[in-house]
Amino acid sequence: MRDEIKDNPRLFVAVLITAVVAAVILCIFILILVWSPKKVSEVTNNDITHQQDNLKLGKYKTVYTDEKMVIEDYCEEILNSFNSSDVNLINNIVLPEYLTFLNVDKSGLISALKSKGVLGKMLKFSSYKVATHLKYGKIFEVTITSYDNSYNDKIWIIEKSPNDYKVSFDGFIGLDNHVKTMTVQGLKLEINQVKEFITSTSIKLTLTNVAGHNIIINPDNNYENIYLQLTTGTEIRLNSTWLSGETKELTNGYVINLNTEFVTSGLTAGLAKNIVIKNVYDSISKETKDIVFPIN
Repeated sequence: MRDEIKDNPRLFVAVLITAVVAAVILCIFILILVWSPKKVSEVTNNDITHQQDNLKLGKYKTVYTDEKMVIEDYCEEILNSFNSSDVNLINNIVLPEYLTFLNVDKSGLISALKSKGVLGKMLKFSSYKVATHLKYGKIFEVTITSYDNSYNDKIWIIEKSPNDYKVSFDGFIGLDNHVKTMTVQGLKLEINQVKEFITSTSIKLTLTNVAGHNIIINPDNNYENIYLQLTTGTEIRLNSTWLSGETKELTNGYVINLNTEFVTSGLTAGLAKNIVIKNVYDSISKETKDIVFPIN
């Protein structure tokens, strides 16, 4: 073969080219085997699978709890406390602000609940409504009955967070005596007290002109201009009167103290959100605006 190649240079060139081509093909094949995506994927997947086989997961059980079940649990604790007539136990679950509203101590609370007929009785949960309060959390209006249906009444559960709740009566939601101060458009508003029930909200407030110039209230002579805006967007007009269709001009530094009350139609109508003072005229800017003060 060597002699033939020596005698035939063309044959030498052909053999050389064939050898080079074979070497190139072999290199390409090796590269494909090494860098093939399929191979990388198989190695990675096999490695992950191997790791997963070595994992030991703890056992767990999924628990589903709906709102009604939560209320039933709360009611069981509350009604068992009432049935026991334990003074300390009952005092611990009743909303402290409700005691302030009644102006009673522990013994006074027991007397009040006896008069309501909820102590020493076997009572049960019947139905409920719910709304969310911007400050206090969820408010549950719960109907309770006796097993012989001879007793029927409502209690209110204020849930600040899961399993953190207090119970109230008489539709009482909350009493806030912390002073809140806001100034908008030169009109300073101090909210001195907010007392909330399911069907009414009472607010003690002070209006002061701090603009440095005159502010005119109710230039359009509407009957009243103070409204309570609820969480549903509904606006409730002041139940009492302070303008009765008159215009009120406030010179700089002028102060007005008001005890306002707003009557609502129940829990589903919405809860208190803002005080709205309509038709406030600025004598400098010549603008008439409605001013909104958040109360919570």
